[in-house]
Amino acid sequence: MNDFNKLAVYFGYFSSYFPIVFFYNLLKNKKIKTGKDTFAPADAYTFMQSLPRELTGWITIYYWMHFIWMSMIAVGGVMLAIAKVSGLDPTA
Repeated sequence: MNDFNKLAVYFGYFSSYFPIVFFYNLLKNKKIKTGKDTFAPADAYTFMQSLPRELTGWITIYYWMHFIWMSMIAVGGVMLAIAKVSGLDPTA
């Protein structure tokens, strides 16, 4: 993992998205940049994909939980912006 992901694990739910994306990309065999010119080693991909589904299934669920949560926040923000522009009181 890169240094940012190593630091992000200490900041709770909101920053746990970044390490989860790292492990999700390992599971999905997507190229991960860990430095300026370095990428995650092939052994990491092989190891993550060799683990049974019972041990790695939570990573996919947690990834999609974050995606849904961020989508709901974005939709709520857009709805509040529309209400503010149209002159409606969003707190009523």
